[in-house]
Amino acid sequence: MAKKMTLDRLAVITQREFRVVHSDVSNLRGEVSNLRRDMESGFRTVADTLELIRQDFVDMKRSFSIITHAISSDVAELRRRVERLERKIGLAR
Repeated sequence: MAKKMTLDRLAVITQREFRVVHSDVSNLRGEVSNLRRDMESGFRTVADTLELIRQDFVDMKRSFSIITHAISSDVAELRRRVERLERKIGLAR
């Protein structure tokens, strides 16, 4: 036969359930804390990598600018030489 439910028995059952819930919530807090730490670490790694990529682009842009200037100077010099040669042989424009 089932035991009669008393106020004291109900209090013990309720207290036991609250302890279980408290334990579950504490475990979840720990898991969320670990997840947050891992996410922050991952985001930091991504941000660092993006900064390295950005710096590489800055360096490439600077290098391309130098190369472009050098090529432009070479092309201008070659044009002048071709024009002189054309004038020499009578093909002046």
